[in-house]
Amino acid sequence: MGKSVAYPVLRTTDAAEAYAQAVRLCGMLEERDDEVLLHAELFTVADVRRMAAVLPEGPFDYLESRRDPATGDFADFDLDVRTAGDVALEAELPLSVMAGAPLGTVEERFVRALGRGVAGIDWEGRWPDEPEFDSYGMATYDGVGIAFNGDTAA
Repeated sequence: MGKSVAYPVLRTTDAAEAYAQAVRLCGMLEERDDEVLLHAELFTVADVRRMAAVLPEGPFDYLESRRDPATGDFADFDLDVRTAGDVALEAELPLSVMAGAPLGTVEERFVRALGRGVAGIDWEGRWPDEPEFDSYGMATYDGVGIAFNGDTAA
């Protein structure tokens, strides 16, 4: 077991600038996974539609757990966001999406699709060893992450 530490290196309200700097930092990783993790909170039907275009397979889910009023069991989100009508989606908001994607396939479109909800992109990898500073990369904990509309690292 270990502890994760996130070091903020840039604070900006410009999502494209944050993404560009994250890509630059990813270029400094000695090793990088072939997949990225993307996550977003979705508060409007427009948010859902934009994210469904980027991550059509989702999975989309309720932002906070809900209970079925009839049974008291936890409710599953089972609408297909690609085909559900606006009224049906509106009734289910807010939603979330968290998905992995092959590196370099959706990140830029994800950034352009952001709404006002908290979102992020995480790249796992390993920083190079720096023995003169007693710093050694660890693939289990290293990487680059962006937090949009918030300041908490995932």
